[in-house]
Amino acid sequence: RSIFYYALFYPGVDLIGVRIADTSTASKGNRDFGWPVLDLPLGRLGLTTQYRRLRKQFDELLRQYRPDIVHAQGIDLPGYIAVNSGVPSIVTVHGILGEETRYGADARARARSFLTGVLLEQPTVRRAKDLISISPYVTQHYGSRISGRVASVTAIVSARMIPPGVDASGAAVGFGGHLIEES
Repeated sequence: RSIFYYALFYPGVDLIGVRIADTSTASKGNRDFGWPVLDLPLGRLGLTTQYRRLRKQFDELLRQYRPDIVHAQGIDLPGYIAVNSGVPSIVTVHGILGEETRYGADARARARSFLTGVLLEQPTVRRAKDLISISPYVTQHYGSRISGRVASVTAIVSARMIPPGVDASGAAVGFGGHLIEES
């Protein structure tokens, strides 16, 4: 969504979306964003095992479209590829993989999350020249491991987002995401 708002404020900006997704869902759910969205399918082996192939495909897209900046949503594979692309990049942190490891449903999920955290998350945080933190907790958690600049953009719901004419008193807000109780 933030990219869309940048596009509204900067009409001369050409946007191209790249979605890294499971092959079963990569091309499903395409909708008209107002800019092209290209898929880099993960394949059945998952994130870390597909790095070389995805990196090669991403590098080809960089040569084809020649972006001035890459904005990655997440500090896992998209963030890792962005900070190692040779193109100025911004990475938005949407979750802390090392912390999520503790809450995996089974041993395999926990192991995968742990490896992703060690192999992708930690180097991405260290290498990112510009990092967007969606909460003070993110900045506090990574602390001195962040070597670049941090912009705090808290994800909030504002009364300004409620459509005109809608009575918001007593309204419920829907949330899509993961809530993990802090212990």
